[in-house]
Parts: sequence; structure tokens; C-alpha cells
Amino acid sequence: MPIELDHTIVPTRHKLESAKQLADLLGVPWAETSLGPFSPVFVNDGLTLDFIDTDEDFPVYHFCFRVSEQQFDAILGRIQAADIPFRNTVTGPMNNQINTEYGGRMIYWNVPDGHQWEMLTASYARPAPNYFLHTRLIDAPRELVFSAISHPEHLSRWWGPRGFSSTFRGFDFRKGGAWRFTLHGPDGTDYPNENTFADIVPQQRVVIEHIASPHHFILTIDLADQGQRTLVTWRQVFDTPEERERIAHVVPEANEQNLDRLAAVVRDIQTTPQGKP
Repeated sequence: MPIELDHTIVPTRHKLESAKQLADLLGVPWAETSLGPFSPVFVNDGLTLDFIDTDEDFPVYHFCFRVSEQQFDAILGRIQAADIPFRNTVTGPMNNQINTEYGGRMIYWNVPDGHQWEMLTASYARPAPNYFLHTRLIDAPRELVFSAISHPEHLSRWWGPRGFSSTFRGFDFRKGGAWRFTLHGPDGTDYPNENTFADIVPQQRVVIEHIASPHHFILTIDLADQGQRTLVTWRQVFDTPEERERIAHVVPEANEQNLDRLAAVVRDIQTTPQGKP
């Protein structure tokens, strides 16, 4: 699993006031007390801000929240209703203006103890990705995994999500070669596919450009030795983050199923004489 920030401590002079104000503005739950001397604000299912009163000196912290356009409107409305001044830059006067320079909207405001909050709809520090990335460790040598990709009699058995089959109409496995096939869905729907092998490094990498509508993408499959096993890295790059987002509800699971099927075919190649399907 990816490493995620679980919680952080926010030092204050007025923990109840600060915690309640932030929770009310964001529209998220909070509690006056929790484990230890904290007043927690439950920002989301994975992140908690634990406010704590302290008599010691502390620096001013900066916290930034990425929100949807609808959430931005709602939070901004609460800030304005509470008559809390805000600004459109990290420093400078509170001008009650919204920054739109980075393809979204952002504002900054302060809490009673001076900590600065920021909310934005498009991250300038971490732009939205336009790719899906998967890895799979397959218990077989790299040569066998490459064989399952480079030979059409093997590739046709595993390409596509679970329940799909394919009919190849052309397979020219060389750099610049065309690969044409039709995917047959479990409901009987046919999906014509037009692809080009953009790059091939034997035993190491295959780059496939999917050129047919509705989605253009470039898929890079990298193979690396891990002892007697092979690490498969599957990186599928779309033209824009928006295109990726439109199909994010389908593609990750479909790619994982594709890798499941690849691993199963590699196992069959290992146990079948001469690697015949």
C-alpha cells in the first residue's frame, strides 16, 4: 500500500476554538476530546489533525487542502459567512481575492493562533497524473514472461480483462509494426483495436501505442529480473489527466485482471512441453 499521512499535531493556544473553526469551515467532523490531550479534526477517512494546547513557543504551520470545485464553493461560502478574511497569495494583505493562476482556484486564511490554511482545486505542487501504474512479481524467468508477450498464440490468451477474448487480425512484432485485433466482451460486444509497437527491447521492454478511438494511450511494459522471478511494470499513459479521470473507475481493475491472466499464461508455458498453449 502507498505510505499515507495518518495524523499530525497542531499546537495552539485555543485548541477547542481552532479545531471547531476548521471543522466547521471544511464541513468535517471533530471532537472536543480524544486519546490524550487532543481535540481532533477528522479531515477525511485517513487524516486527522490533532489540536493541542501548549504554553511553549511554536512556529506558524501551513496546511493545504485539495478540494473539488463544489467543495471550494461551499467552504468559501462558510468563510465569507463567518467574516474571515482571506487572500490569494501565501503572503501579503488579506484582499479577499481568489487565485486562478494555476488552472484552478486557491485561497489562504489564518486560524486564531496564526496557522495558515490553504485550499485549492488544482495542485500546482503535484499535478494530476495522466497515467496508471501497476507492478506484478511473476514467479518465472524474464524470458518466459517476454515470450508470453511476444508470441501471438500466448498473447491472445491473456490480453484483456477477465471474461474477454480476442481475435487477432494482424501481429507484426517489431518496432513500428502494427497489431490489430478485436476484443470480445463477455456480453458479446466487440471492441476493435488498432495498435503500433512503438518500441521493443527483447527480454526487457515493449511499448505499445493504442491509436484507435475512443482512448489514445501509450502502454510501456518493463521486465526486470528479481532473482528467478520477474518484476513486471505496467505504465499506461493517457493524453491528459482529464482523460485518465474519465475512465479511472474501470481501468485500474481491468489492468490488474490483465496481469492476473498474464501470470496464469506464464505458468502454463512453464508446465507445457515446448511452451505450447
